[in-house]
Amino acid sequence: MTEKRYAPATERNRDAILDVLKDHLPAHGQVLELASGTGQHAVYFAPRLAPRIWQPSDLMADNIASISAWTKEMPCETLRDPIRLDASDPAC
Repeated sequence: MTEKRYAPATERNRDAILDVLKDHLPAHGQVLELASGTGQHAVYFAPRLAPRIWQPSDLMADNIASISAWTKEMPCETLRDPIRLDASDPAC
């Protein structure tokens, strides 16, 4: 069984989200995506928002595995490997 997970909502909302990101992100820099979930948004946004560096993250191990599977299938120079991050932890 593959670790790569699929969320149908991503296909429906990714272009609308991308339009907002293009309007609001600076032209260069790094983007930390919190709670990246399946990883589908990361692999879709990273090449379309280059040269910005896209850093996916998630707390859950199964999501990290899914993000890794997506990034291996659809590599991108501006997409980093996922990191484990608990955004609710004050130490972050």
